[in-house]
Amino acid sequence: MNSTDLTAAEELVRRYYEVISGFDVEGWIALLTDDARFEWPYWAHGPAHVYEGEELRTFIRAMPKLFTRMDFFDFVFHGTTSRTGLVVVEMRSDALTHRGVPYQNTYLSMFDVRGDKVALHREYLDPRVVAEAFARRD
Repeated sequence: MNSTDLTAAEELVRRYYEVISGFDVEGWIALLTDDARFEWPYWAHGPAHVYEGEELRTFIRAMPKLFTRMDFFDFVFHGTTSRTGLVVVEMRSDALTHRGVPYQNTYLSMFDVRGDKVALHREYLDPRVVAEAFARRD
């Protein structure tokens, strides 16, 4: 799918990942609604993670401290749904942590887009990959 085939909501999601890859934390925050939520339904060590409000903004601001590089690619958008603003996308990442550990994951993400803002980002990934990338190495 080329960029001319994307809906406005899908273009917003692609832009969302571009600002993440560029570690543009203020640009990332600007793409969110005031009541935005970020959810990881599956997590390696315990219950699902949900960030919203100031906790979400703190998480976003921490990203450049965790990674030296973060690229997203192989986007597959899964068309329209019966609900306007719902975007489902698969993609992969290739990143490097600040400790020099490679991080590659595969994602299935759902977005609730309201106008030109993201209200919800629900991300399914392999939490074992996250745990391994950030495991203590003595």
